[in-house]
Amino acid sequence: MRFAGKRASFGLDIYNIFNSDSPLGYQTTYTATKNPDGSWAQASPTTGLPNDWGRITSITRPRFARLNFTFDF
Repeated sequence: MRFAGKRASFGLDIYNIFNSDSPLGYQTTYTATKNPDGSWAQASPTTGLPNDWGRITSITRPRFARLNFTFDF
């Protein structure tokens, strides 16, 4: 909007409006373990948990909006 040689502008940005779960971070540590017979272990021998390399560690926040106003004189 323009008036008296001045200008005002308004804006609204809505991010992730459809609430998609886009990954932002991944597990980047890979731990390789050999069994006593020489084969590769699919799980950690100490914890019994599977190797989680590539697992998603964070996702996009739910919907959020930004409202802005600019006044130029």
